Amino acid sequence: MPSILICNESITSGGLGTYTLTLADGLRKRGWLIHFLVTNGPNEYYADMGKISFRCHDLTSLPLSYKKLKVAVDIVNDTSPDILLLNHCSLLHHSLPCISAEIKPVAILHNDIEGIYNVARRYYKRIFRWIAPSRALAKNFRPYVAKNIRNRIKVIQHGVNADLFSFRGRDTSLTSPRISFVGNLDMNKGSDMLPLILEPVTQRFPDIEITITGKGPLRFLLEKRLNEKKIKAAFTGYVTAAQVAKILRDTEILLLPSRVEGFGLIIVEAMLCGAVPVVSHLPGITDDIIEDGVTGALVESGKVEGFADVIVSLLKDPEKLVLMSEAARESAVQRYSAERMLDAYEVLFDEDDDRERMPRRGTIGWIREMISEVINNGIDRQWLVNRAKEIWK
Repeated sequence: MPSILICNESITSGGLGTYTLTLADGLRKRGWLIHFLVTNGPNEYYADMGKISFRCHDLTSLPLSYKKLKVAVDIVNDTSPDILLLNHCSLLHHSLPCISAEIKPVAILHNDIEGIYNVARRYYKRIFRWIAPSRALAKNFRPYVAKNIRNRIKVIQHGVNADLFSFRGRDTSLTSPRISFVGNLDMNKGSDMLPLILEPVTQRFPDIEITITGKGPLRFLLEKRLNEKKIKAAFTGYVTAAQVAKILRDTEILLLPSRVEGFGLIIVEAMLCGAVPVVSHLPGITDDIIEDGVTGALVESGKVEGFADVIVSLLKDPEKLVLMSEAARESAVQRYSAERMLDAYEVLFDEDDDRERMPRRGTIGWIREMISEVINNGIDRQWLVNRAKEIWK
């Protein structure tokens, strides 16, 4: 039976949590033995994890220290999985020199941010493969690793559970059109632009219903700005994946003015549920998912007037909105199934191990390799200083 240890800093709401659970459940159904390692919490999806048959190791209660890294290393080596899947899990990247050379570490690139790339590059000679969910991430990550191993970067788009995210008809009691935002309430997702985008929309369509789903640092500021502009919006806070699907099924338009995305899983989820996505044009990311004017609308990132104009145009033309909804569903079903993603992952996991053979290190060997890593790559100097102090406490 093949086995995999999936490592996350947390299992929480949002695209990463949904992706993780979809992957774990899909591999379990294909006969994989699933283990989970969570290092930092919070873990809002523990209830969902309990429905899936795997063992979860939670290190959230341990303070960051060499002891915590040692515990993580022991879990990995004792579990001895075929695949160590790293979902932007910094602690586990630092543990790579200490794990068995027989284990294949696979790092997932989850966002187009330098911090993500800097974590994913750590001990890159020991990484078996990197998976980028979009062309842009694969391209942008290439300079972070040596030229002779860039062929280990593979593009596999995320898949979505079409049983959960599917169009089943809208709630017939809803008489007004609805716009929904789903995502973290922060600058990366562009939630700060929502009041400016929605103001001209609500002036033209005063009966429009607006739902904002998610949590984040801009929650209270966003509520204040919407109230100042007399825009009524329902804030749901954290909801389960099933509740997100219900919200999207009852939504005409998904509004997502992101400044940064790695893939945009919520875009595909919306398309499957029949919501037409109006999102930022992020080359190599969102334009790989959406055909502008056919399955959704792409707007120049940060262009508030552009978002407002597109939404007003769509709401003025309900027939076009219906046609785009149908085209979006058809495209998403054909291109973004979980089964297609799982097929591609299993093929990748089964590839021959072409890494340079590097021994498993003990404490002294790990320190030496960490120093060499910093000298060669010029990263995490402060991390080195802090960890050295903790080791010798």
